[in-house]
Amino acid sequence: MRKILLSLLAVFLLVGVCAAEEPLVVVTIDSHVPVYEYAAKVFEERYGIPVQLVSQAYDKTHEVIVTAAVGRSSGFDVVAIDTIYVSNYALAGIVEPLTNFAPPEFFAQHTPSSLDMLSYDGVPYALGGGYNYKYFYYNEKLLERAGFQAPPATWDELVEMSKVMQEKGIVKYGIAWGWAQAEGLICDYTIILNSFGGEFFDNDGKIVLDTPEARAALQFMYDSIYTHGIADPASTSLTDREVMSLFLNEDIAFVINWDFGWTWSQDPAQSRVIDATRVGLIPGTDKKASSTTGGGSGPAILTTSTKKDLAWKFIETFNLPEVQLAYLTELKSLRITLNELMSHEALQEEPYPSMFEQQAYAYPRAKLAWYPQFSSMLQSEIHQALTNGKSLDQALRDAQAQVERLMRQFGDL
Repeated sequence: MRKILLSLLAVFLLVGVCAAEEPLVVVTIDSHVPVYEYAAKVFEERYGIPVQLVSQAYDKTHEVIVTAAVGRSSGFDVVAIDTIYVSNYALAGIVEPLTNFAPPEFFAQHTPSSLDMLSYDGVPYALGGGYNYKYFYYNEKLLERAGFQAPPATWDELVEMSKVMQEKGIVKYGIAWGWAQAEGLICDYTIILNSFGGEFFDNDGKIVLDTPEARAALQFMYDSIYTHGIADPASTSLTDREVMSLFLNEDIAFVINWDFGWTWSQDPAQSRVIDATRVGLIPGTDKKASSTTGGGSGPAILTTSTKKDLAWKFIETFNLPEVQLAYLTELKSLRITLNELMSHEALQEEPYPSMFEQQAYAYPRAKLAWYPQFSSMLQSEIHQALTNGKSLDQALRDAQAQVERLMRQFGDL
């Protein structure tokens, strides 16, 4: 009997050890892996619990999260959620309200904008990660070889400078766009639409996609590939990650991309342009000098997680001052949200002043509870226009009509 009891005790202890070592599973967007890896390392050192990172392409992350929530057996604990899906996840009960884990004063340490982008109805559902914007990266050395002393200030200048560099054999194409049929296409259309004086909705909340400004923006996008020939024709099948890789390899001189572009450009393992990369304002028109759009994501806790308290400790670790400072100083990432770090001396060094200057021209993507449906529809119409599936005018007319139907469906018209 004694041997049996000792054997059972040994099994019990072994199971307990295995359970204690069961990893916390964290799903992140592939372009954010370095930040999550750093936080995971600190978490493991503090708590002795291993972290299993699951990296997903941005456009697959939403599907993975929804599938995990429906299946309720994914084993995922923490997921990186994008600002455009927060309201959907909150209403569907997919992620936990973080106010279940910390008092209001804890969240007050973070900038209002970083809290707002990951909150629904005033309640934060994710925290940290920083509000992200698109920036204009250019290769200063390639421009100097072509005789240019400054980056283009307008879209017209972008076209002309690209043509000069192509004619001199410095690059095959001046720029490449991440215009695969995905969210990145909508982000770029938002920027270009706004730079031509357009918008998605007027002051009365009416959809205004079928306008001269919207037509001019779409015409520029089309012409950059087919008329001017300054953009890689593969742009309509490329993602933001892929066009950034072209820039890092000096295949193009210009690229518009998120803040991870700077992080990647300073990584000797993947960049040939460490000393040549600069950040300038995204070009504009006589209607608006520049424009950008924002986004962002942060770690949230799945309601199906069986390790919610540990998941919260990961989010706490992710947002420690020393960890966020490391994002900035070691990883060259602007993913900081703590008020106390906003005046840090590291932010006085380029490219951060240029990035903050760009943020002053921000124009948001449409803020809609039905944004996923809006974006999916608009992606289809714009992509068809850019791949000669429809005329530009027909695509805009169809987009206008489809959004009006969506507004009626969701009670906004």
